[in-house]
Amino acid sequence: MSTCVDDGHSSSGTEFEVFLSFRGPDTRLNFTDCLYHSLIKAGVRVFRDDEEIRKGKKIEGELLHAIESSKIYLPIFSRNYASSKWCLRELTHMLESSSKANDKVILPIFYDVNPNDVKLKTRLYLNALKKHQQKFSHDEVWQWREALTEVARIKGWDMKDKSHGEIINTIVDEVLTKLMKRMRNLPNHLVGIHDHVEAIMDMLNEGSCDVRYLVIHGMGGIGKTTLASVVFNKISNQFQGCSFLLDIRESAQQGCMINLEILEEKLFSARTSIFQGSVAGCGSQDCLRCGSNERDKCAIRELPKAIAMLKKLVSLQSKIKRLPTTMSKLSHLRELLLDQCDELEQLPELPVSLTNLKISSHLLWTALDLSYLTNLVSLHIRGDTPRLSEFRQGVPKIEWIEGLSYLKRLTIVVGDVTLPPINLATLSRLHFLEITCVDTQSPMGLPSSLRALTLYDVKSPMGRSLFSNLTNLSHLCLVNCRLREVQFDDVLGQQLKKLRSLHLTKTAMLERLSVSRLEGLKVLTMDGCLGLMET
Repeated sequence: MSTCVDDGHSSSGTEFEVFLSFRGPDTRLNFTDCLYHSLIKAGVRVFRDDEEIRKGKKIEGELLHAIESSKIYLPIFSRNYASSKWCLRELTHMLESSSKANDKVILPIFYDVNPNDVKLKTRLYLNALKKHQQKFSHDEVWQWREALTEVARIKGWDMKDKSHGEIINTIVDEVLTKLMKRMRNLPNHLVGIHDHVEAIMDMLNEGSCDVRYLVIHGMGGIGKTTLASVVFNKISNQFQGCSFLLDIRESAQQGCMINLEILEEKLFSARTSIFQGSVAGCGSQDCLRCGSNERDKCAIRELPKAIAMLKKLVSLQSKIKRLPTTMSKLSHLRELLLDQCDELEQLPELPVSLTNLKISSHLLWTALDLSYLTNLVSLHIRGDTPRLSEFRQGVPKIEWIEGLSYLKRLTIVVGDVTLPPINLATLSRLHFLEITCVDTQSPMGLPSSLRALTLYDVKSPMGRSLFSNLTNLSHLCLVNCRLREVQFDDVLGQQLKKLRSLHLTKTAMLERLSVSRLEGLKVLTMDGCLGLMET
């Protein structure tokens, strides 16, 4: 099997991983050439087409096969890209192919143009399409317009005023991530190894469906590990899972126990064990679920490098006491769900890539400060009042939440605890808020963006200032309200014009409720309001 294809010349049976689409005169001898060889060096099978020698009117044969077999499409938009009918035909076919499969992706590169040029918001590409209208059908040119504007909306790389080398490295890393490549680092130039590699490839009978065991033996220092690494790099991308185990003999000689636990740690994939507990699959290799052993409340000791691309980490049980200090290295992690871990002693530094975080509320008493997680969209902090003898006395620290400007959903439910003053009006994107509100003066401000608000354990009267900014609130819920009377007067009625539903639950002390001024109210539900009298 060929490892790569250059200039569109190969057997039609070759399967590709990356398809490069570019305007030859603009980038062939500079950026595209460097990117192509960087991908080849990384072990990626690349198809690099030459649109200048194409003939005919349709994409077919080898070119069609290359597009349909590739997993990643890299259109390199340059100033003259839209002037090439073949570039536009390739782009249209790439978009069509990627829309039919979940495992295909387009990663656009804006070489010496802006995304707005490709979105047809400037004259640059519009002029090129206008010329095409004189030679090609209206339907085909319209398809090209649609393809350009659609792909331009995809997040890619803007090359203007950027170092080519730096961007190319970033692109190669992203491609390897998307392809889930597992490469061994090797020197650039290895002498005298090619024949040995070919001999091993012959013995492995690449492409066969059976299982092969191959032993490379010899005295130390002659290059056995290097040879194995080259073969590993050559064939690893053909497997859904793979691992390269090092230093097993050395570990045994040093007295280290070689047991299943260690091997499981080294052979880790998203469905194997990383500590004395269990890991259950989430239906995707992007997700890891951890449950601890009932006999052992040990911490997760170390995160294997094989999960560097993990996007979701879920703890199923509560026996975990500590997380590894290497957590911050999970640069692709988006979700971290630890709300069941009420024995967790503290949080290490977390990856800034997180968008969804759930933690137990007792961690608020551990001098917690997550203000650096500026990408958080959802933050869930929930639990009972902590045993104050085990945590710091006083109120929890929550003022850092004010700086999480991307939050859309926030939960802070900590039991019967008076929260310190916090100004949530800074969270202009916040739509859903659940908060313990023993003292209604604690929230010094709430954002006008709120759509739904749930208040827990209210003990002090709900004044007008609490709702003064909630002009878009449509749903209000009171849980375990300790008030005897809740009255929405004329002023509150004006402030809550858009309120459509009011839900009261576990409010046994409530005796009087007045909602007649809430003119927009359509739904009123009450659960556990034993003392309530109709008004």
